[in-house]
Amino acid sequence: MGARRQLHGVVLALWLLSSPFLVVVQPGLVGADAGYAVASGSMEPEIKRGSLVLVEAVSPRTVEVGDVITFRGEGNVGPTTTHRVVGIQRNDAGFAFVVKGDANRSPDNEPVDASRVVGRVTATIPWVGYPVLATDIGSALVFLFVVPAATLALERGQYLLSAVE
Repeated sequence: MGARRQLHGVVLALWLLSSPFLVVVQPGLVGADAGYAVASGSMEPEIKRGSLVLVEAVSPRTVEVGDVITFRGEGNVGPTTTHRVVGIQRNDAGFAFVVKGDANRSPDNEPVDASRVVGRVTATIPWVGYPVLATDIGSALVFLFVVPAATLALERGQYLLSAVE
């Protein structure tokens, strides 16, 4: 019985540690188009640092003032940011969003061009993003290590279980 309990503990721990990575790498598992770990407190108190945000891809034309959106960095490179839309402006490319973190005193310096919008935040899961943030490397790379490690642990657990029975 001790080996079985140990195996269950190992499986539970692996599941808890790998779930955030799975959501980030395969957000469709939870019905989202994308998942991101929140690295700053700029959206507190609504979205705390270490939360995982689930993002639905939407046409930028459907984004309204008050929506929380995730967008790419300038030139569509660099880290993503999640902020609230506080205004919409027309520009040469069509339109851009004035965004602001809830915890920030003023809007971001530059409006976000519609082409940089990843999508609208549909859900947040507090604390679940911390394992992703703690890795300090790309989640896809981590996924390449977490899944094989989990597979090896499960195989080892099955071996232990068969040895006990």
